[in-house]
Amino acid sequence: MVGRREEVLRRPFDQMRMEVIAGAGQGEQGTGNSRPFVSPDGRWVAYARQGKLRKVRVEGGPPVDLAVADWAGGSWGRNGRLVYTKAYNTGLWIVSEGGGDERMLTTPATAS
Repeated sequence: MVGRREEVLRRPFDQMRMEVIAGAGQGEQGTGNSRPFVSPDGRWVAYARQGKLRKVRVEGGPPVDLAVADWAGGSWGRNGRLVYTKAYNTGLWIVSEGGGDERMLTTPATAS
């Protein structure tokens, strides 16, 4: 959180200060920019914002929509696939780093 804005930040290893990643949302408090995770090569950050799983270059730039997701905590594999959650109770989903091919991996168990 920067001021009252939800931002995705980065900190270069050779600096003490953090920088806002341009294009990674810049939303008012409560609008998203949540649960960021980094690509294996460190060049991209994926995060959820306003119902979408998105990615943006660490240097900043226009975001790329990958899939529908409100929650989107996840992990980015070396195989170019992102495993994530659409919402806290939806199980796991998978999508390629290019987006558009999301599919369900697991279904959560229901209480009996």
